[in-house]
Formats: sequence, structure tokens, C-alpha cells
Amino acid sequence: MNIPYKLYNTDCREVMQTLQGISAVITDPPYGIDLSNHGAFVGDFSVIGDKDLEIANYVIEWCSKEKLNTAMFCSPDKPYEGKWNSRLVWYKRGRGVGGDWERCWLRDWEMILVNAVKPIKKKETSVLDFSPASCEFHKCEKPVSLMSYLIQQLSSEGDIIFDPFMGSGSTGVAALQTGRRFIGCELSQEHFATAEKRMKQAALQPSFFHVAQQTLAPDAGKAAAQNTLFE
Repeated sequence: MNIPYKLYNTDCREVMQTLQGISAVITDPPYGIDLSNHGAFVGDFSVIGDKDLEIANYVIEWCSKEKLNTAMFCSPDKPYEGKWNSRLVWYKRGRGVGGDWERCWLRDWEMILVNAVKPIKKKETSVLDFSPASCEFHKCEKPVSLMSYLIQQLSSEGDIIFDPFMGSGSTGVAALQTGRRFIGCELSQEHFATAEKRMKQAALQPSFFHVAQQTLAPDAGKAAAQNTLFE
């Protein structure tokens, strides 16, 4: 069976300079806000690379240089620099946290910055109404339905979608479900394992078999130089 994805358990910066043929970057990077749970979740958690915007800015500069359609979730308190021609709001249907429970309004929305170098598929409202994910796989999990929408707006069937911060793999699942191929990076071994499992399950769906005319082999994390993405 063809494998329409390739996964790296490593820092995306070790991989990006070797990549070719990427059509769009759809990602939810660390926001540079040193995330705290404010008592909203049971147990402590942290986000790798969330102390500053260094790694997010690296990806933004690379996307600009490569002239790629780009969509990046961000904190409205600390938006990324760079050229963005759309600012989308994801309305989370009453779900969210957003600061001190006693002094802050409920932040039931998130911001997505978009730089569409190539035309989008359809001009629609910039307020995106999608139910949140269950967060079964990741504390900051994004819904596959939302990622599918962004992918379909910014790419075509058969294109390669890259997520340098893939977490538990929602972007990758969405890419396969919409007939794209996928490359993803994730530092956390735990989240990488979850993403790998979800991608394997998604790739088994019959509707995906016709998509990948060429293959991408899974990778355990070594960012070896490649002449082409597909083998």
C-alpha cells in the first residue's frame, strides 16, 4: 500500500531545509506565552518551545522564502510578525478559557494568521464556526474538521501539506481525509507516537488509496538529507 505521509520525531528546523514540493503549511505552533493552565485542567502540562517566538519566527521566515500558502494559529496577545493577508477567528461555540476565571471574559475564540501566496479556493467569512476537539489526544488539540477546511482553502488534491508542530497529528489526518499528502514534525515522543498511530489508521481508509501516486515513508526521527520527498 502507498504511504502518503512522512513523520519526523525531531525539531522541525533539522528537516525543513531538506524539504521540496511543499504546497502549504498549516500549523499550530508554540505561541511564545509560556502557557499556564490557570487551574482549568487536572494536572500540570507544558508546551515545548513556548518560552518565546524563536521557533515560530524561524518557520514564518522559511515559509516566506519558499513562497508557501501558510496558516498559523497564534495568541491574540502575542501575534507573529510578518506578512499576513488574512486574520481569521475560530469561534469555539462557547468553549475556551482565556485567563483569570474571575476577571476575564471567556475567550471562546482563537486567531489564525494566513498568508495566501496563491489564490484561496473560495472567498468566505473570516469567522470560522467549528466545534472544538475533545482533547482526547492533546491538551491543545485542534479539530480535524477545522484543519480540513483550512487545507482545502489553501491547497489542491494531491498537494503536500507540512505541519512543523504536528502534535497528535490532527493536521495530518485532515490532509489524508481531503486527498492530500502530509509531512509532519513533532518533538514530543508521546505525541509523535499518538500522531503515528492516528496517521496509520487514517491511511487505511479506502477513500485515501487513490490519493498518493507516490509514497512517503514514516521516519523514526532522523532528519537525513533527501533528494526528493517521495521514494
